[in-house]
Amino acid sequence: MFTLHATRKLLTRTKQQGTDPAQNTNTLGSWYANILDWRPQTAFFVNESTLLPVLVPLTPVKTLLPRFIEEFQVVCNRLQLPQEFIETEVAAMSENVWSTTANRSVIGTMTNMSRTFEYILDRQQNYTMTDLAVKQATLLTGPEYLKPIERIGDLLGIEISSYDTTTSPTSGFTFKISIRDIDPPIWREVSVPESSSLVEFHQILQAAFGWHNCHLFSFEIDGTDYGLDEDGMLDPDELAVTVGELFADSPKATYIYDYGDYWQHDIQVVKKNVLVNQAEIVQGERACPPEDCGGPWGYTNLLQALANKDHEQHDELTHWIGPDGYDPEYFDTRNFSRDLEAIRLGLPR
Repeated sequence: MFTLHATRKLLTRTKQQGTDPAQNTNTLGSWYANILDWRPQTAFFVNESTLLPVLVPLTPVKTLLPRFIEEFQVVCNRLQLPQEFIETEVAAMSENVWSTTANRSVIGTMTNMSRTFEYILDRQQNYTMTDLAVKQATLLTGPEYLKPIERIGDLLGIEISSYDTTTSPTSGFTFKISIRDIDPPIWREVSVPESSSLVEFHQILQAAFGWHNCHLFSFEIDGTDYGLDEDGMLDPDELAVTVGELFADSPKATYIYDYGDYWQHDIQVVKKNVLVNQAEIVQGERACPPEDCGGPWGYTNLLQALANKDHEQHDELTHWIGPDGYDPEYFDTRNFSRDLEAIRLGLPR
């Protein structure tokens, strides 16, 4: 037995009456469901406790739940979950109760997931509904930025070794990027698929350094600027150019972020034709400068003021930095995937 919390739109379409939630007897507990206005219309299910998604065509509505449970089993098999768990869970889901939605956090997460699905489909149009669900299950999701596959492992009390089977290694580049006019240097080394657009490369650089993606940017390669049109606005055509196209014959480039502070990043190709599944940060040193600190000169002045209580701006800039302080030597790669997903989805960081 499990409770299916459906939106009003789905309850109306399926001619179900939302009743009081039931006492769940399955391991994963309640599910949430909504309609995605795709072609064809799609029923979108998300498990409340793990945020595992399942997608199935909406029609025929009379067989919606049996098809959902069947697809749930397919997704679980693709994620290599234990067979005993899958069989027990499917058996427990044979009975259900329809209810109205109650958890706003889950609804918000579903909205963000649907944006991710659309982002993926824009770039991988051959993805099936199963592919989308498996991909999302391996992405950092929800307020705590945990992967659904990891949540399931925690719930079952086991370590689940899984990988995204919807992608295979592809050719890419490894770059070293350093912020110009900063000493000691602040730098990152990242591996990027050659199919990444300049917009995606920008997002990767933002996440790798720890910028907040709140200013204009552009790239300069072989004397040509990419990113801004003649009116100073982002040019989507130029930003659709891929990393592979631009760096095929050019070992160097400049990435400019924030035309006020004017942070220039020197990009150097370290390796070509590396195999990568997705963008990843390899190594780096030192923390990203705080946003809006005044560029390289302002950053240097900030460090001097924070370190010297007798500096005329010590109190002012200490207050500006905030109670958490600022450690210029701090560097940690663990937040890269989380920050990249947040930037792609337009979420606060």
